[in-house]
Amino acid sequence: MSPTSFEIAIPSYKRHITLCKKTLPFLLNNGFPRDMITVFVANEEEAALYRRTVPTDIAIVIGRLGINHQRHFIESYYPPGTKLLCCDDDISRIKKLGQPMPLLEAVRRMFGICIREQCYLWGIHPNDNGLSLKDEAVVGLRFIIGCFYGIIIKAPLPLSPSPFCEDFWRTIEAFKRDGKVIRFNCMGPTTRYVAEAGGLQEFRDPALQDAAFVELCRTYPQYVTLRKRENKYTDARLYLITEKRIQSPLQ
Repeated sequence: MSPTSFEIAIPSYKRHITLCKKTLPFLLNNGFPRDMITVFVANEEEAALYRRTVPTDIAIVIGRLGINHQRHFIESYYPPGTKLLCCDDDISRIKKLGQPMPLLEAVRRMFGICIREQCYLWGIHPNDNGLSLKDEAVVGLRFIIGCFYGIIIKAPLPLSPSPFCEDFWRTIEAFKRDGKVIRFNCMGPTTRYVAEAGGLQEFRDPALQDAAFVELCRTYPQYVTLRKRENKYTDARLYLITEKRIQSPLQ
């Protein structure tokens, strides 16, 4: 694998139409080659449905049911050293602060910065609120949202016990293992975390979600605390640790 090459993994469940309307056009319109992309589905029934909808030159792999199990499968699927961009199936846009380089080149640059900083997990700002975006990357401990992130494969991170907060588990476990993650705050995704049908919404249960976040905070009290969002779902907040900030990494 060349220093600038990477793979793209898209876990998807009951969203074959959404995938073909949003994430696939988003990636292809931004110049990502088709042979980079693999869609991971839950079972043979889902695979048959996706094969009738997704372009035939996009790879489809049967993984596991449940986003926590699927992401663990994905990390085990690729050999160590693989640079892997993971995307949700409902991404329609990445909002970028200022006029940074094209997204394909930005992803390559972000992997390069990870290698330089001896870090193995990077992400972007959790949303596309222009008032929250900043022309910086932060090395240390920041929440890495699961909808669009990069990972350099080592041994798979420990399996999250719940699908409801698996991105928090992954962030914390990567920080524990590597001592740092990197978040690029100069861009954020346009996506609908709770409203889109399919995916995690097929399993969402407020009581189970509450219990998952309580367990998360019980397991990692030194890293995270509970909070209640306006939509009434229990959520969590990481304690921020900053090793350093990198200004204008993608300009």
